[in-house]
Parts: sequence; C-alpha cells; structure tokens
Amino acid sequence: MEGIDFSMERYRQQMNIVGFGHAGQERLSRSKVLVVGAGGIGCPVLMYLCSMGVGHITVVDGDRVDISNLHRQVLYNADDIGQLKVHVVKRKLSLLNPNVQITPIDVFLTHENALELSMGYDVIIEGTDQPVVRFICDDVSRKLGMPYVYGSIYQMQGQVAVFNYNGSLSYRDFFGLTDDTMYSLPICSDAGALPAVTGMIGSMMAGECVKLLTGIGDPLTNCILFIDFRHNHYIRFVKEKACSENTHRNTLHNQVQVITPAQLQEWFDRKLKFQLLDVRELFERQVAHIGGEHIPYSHFDQEQINIFQANIPLVIYCQHGIRSAHVAEIFIRAGFQHVYSLLGGLQAYLHEMERL
Repeated sequence: MEGIDFSMERYRQQMNIVGFGHAGQERLSRSKVLVVGAGGIGCPVLMYLCSMGVGHITVVDGDRVDISNLHRQVLYNADDIGQLKVHVVKRKLSLLNPNVQITPIDVFLTHENALELSMGYDVIIEGTDQPVVRFICDDVSRKLGMPYVYGSIYQMQGQVAVFNYNGSLSYRDFFGLTDDTMYSLPICSDAGALPAVTGMIGSMMAGECVKLLTGIGDPLTNCILFIDFRHNHYIRFVKEKACSENTHRNTLHNQVQVITPAQLQEWFDRKLKFQLLDVRELFERQVAHIGGEHIPYSHFDQEQINIFQANIPLVIYCQHGIRSAHVAEIFIRAGFQHVYSLLGGLQAYLHEMERL
C-alpha cells in the first residue's frame, strides 16, 4: 500500500499478533484519529499511535511547553520550553515515524470550534485534564457518530473507557452528569498526578483506539476500568443501561451497587436506617464530610469489617467514588449484601446539594 512499507521491520511484532496481520496494519494506515490534548496523557497516546502506524493523527492543543510539564509529558525536553506543544509534537513524531501524517492545530478545543475541528475522523481521544473538554468531546462524538476514548488521572489513580461506540453509553450517561457538573469536577493539576500513572493510562487509551480501528479485541464500552496504582487494585465497572428505581447497578466482580447523591440525600431526609463509612484520608475529611465512621482507605483491613452490621445497609463514600467502590467489594466478599458506593463521591454529593 502506498506510503506504508510492510517489508520494514517496524510493524512486524504487532502484525504477528493473531488476528492482526497485514489487514490490521492496513486498517491502521487508513485511519484518522483526533487527539485532544498533548499533555501527560496525550504524549504517550500520540507516541504509541504514531509508532504503530496510524495513518493520520491530528493533535489539538493551544498550550506551550512549561518547565512544570517536563516530569510527566514525555515528548518534551528543556529545549522545548516556551514552544507550542503541537509543533513540538509534529517535529518529534515525524522523526519517530515519517510514514504517519501529523497535523498540528494550535488552539484549545471549545464549544465554538469543536464540531468543525472534529469532522472526518474515525476516533476522538481526549487526554486533557479539563472536565469541560470531556463534555465537549462526548457531545461531538455522539453528534458525529465516532467513538470517544476517555482517560483521566487523579494522583495515583486512573480511569479508561470508550464511549459512544455502536450505541454504547456516553460519558454523560455513564457518570450521570449534567452541564452544571462540568465546572465543579477536579482536574489533575489541582489534585496532583504521578507521571508513571499518566503513562499507563495513555498507553491503555492508545490500545483501546487500536482495538476500535482494527476491530480486534473487546473495547471498554459500557464500562470503566479503574486503576489504583498505590494499592495495585484494578476494578472494572460494567454499567447496565437499564437502571433500577433506587440505584444504578454496576457489575463488578461481586456486583457492587452505587447510590446517587440525590438518592443518598433522600435516605437522610427519610431518616432511613443505614450505616455510613468515609474511606478518605484524614486531610480530606478535615476539609468536608457528611458524617459516618472514618477509616482511611490507606489503613483499611479485613478486621475493621467487624465494626459494621451485615444486615443493615452500608453506604461508603470517598472523594470521587473510586476508593469507595473497592472497599465495597471487600465488604461484599465478607458476606454483606446491602453495600452501596456513593456515585461520584463526596465531590458529586456536595455539588448536588448546591444545585438543590
């Protein structure tokens, strides 16, 4: 095929994968991918898509390289400080694989330009730390009928998912988000991020993109893969499209159920009998909490389960709903049947209370 030399050793390893072969490589070479964000997550996404031979990669980012970027944004070095990221990306990726067409667009994705910039691509990948941009990508993805590969990080935790693929759930639907939520969600620059985790998440996003483009493997649709690198926990949520009246039921290894902030407030208002557990760290609880027992996630062990009664509903919360889901799984393994993780964590609950 023109522009791709299959006799080169470059792609031999991936072409040896069962089901991949020349056909898979040809599909990659014909593909066009839009990558939004050339930061900590975007850099490994771009590097691996380029090295694997995706035919055309467009990168959208209006930012310039700053010294604070260098510890996790691995495409840049000290000589690049002050330069527009997308132009540095084009120069370096062209050296990595000259067969791949790289188009730099040095603007930020906005509501106004998103539709025009996103037309004509097979997949959109968003690697920013901006919740507003996630909403924009989700909306554009649905409107144009192309899948959206999502990834995010929070300190030593990360998430990866694929939305809007063959009728699968959207970002908004999966998390139960509204437009009001987009300005209240945390960003990694505020919370902190471990560079190794950004690399892991970016690499996985590139892999999900390749699965979509080649048709090989099972994409992460209607589910989220949560990674807690600090404690080596990997949790896969599968959300059913049909939700029950009282809870959105997610399928974990042991059927962890989640309760929405509005539903939890209803439990408070009706003075229902239930147990409440905060698994955030002490410094987080000192900022804000909604009561309950406090056992930090970092100190949680099996013996502490005995503090709670198995026959009374238990609601577990953390800051964003990741750590609480894992602790809920531990309780279920111990025989608890009515365990709920607060969807979106305390952050979502407090926002819901402000909205009401």
